[in-house]
Amino acid sequence: MSDSNSFTSAEVTQIIVAGLQSGAIVLPFSRKFNVEKFNQKLGDHLKNPGVGNGGTLEEKYEEFTSKRLAYQLGGLARMDAIYLLCLKEALLTGLTDKETERIIDAATSEFV
Repeated sequence: MSDSNSFTSAEVTQIIVAGLQSGAIVLPFSRKFNVEKFNQKLGDHLKNPGVGNGGTLEEKYEEFTSKRLAYQLGGLARMDAIYLLCLKEALLTGLTDKETERIIDAATSEFV
């Protein structure tokens, strides 16, 4: 760690990668994706002959997954990317003494 209360870019990369690998850092938005609900909607889509462009089950499956799955996961992935960028920036710039004090006070007030 450098002289200030911030990290170097290389240190930040190592921290984030290690955190993701160990599970200490999670991608909060991608975790919200509900596989069961998506599969239920997919099943409903495949059963309903009036939905989509028609065609075979494979074509309907491809249409549904390429549009909805990509849209849903893409949005969640973008939000996770913003989360990681904010984490990176916070680690690069560090916290002021006042911010550090506020965080410690908030954390300790939970236990008092």
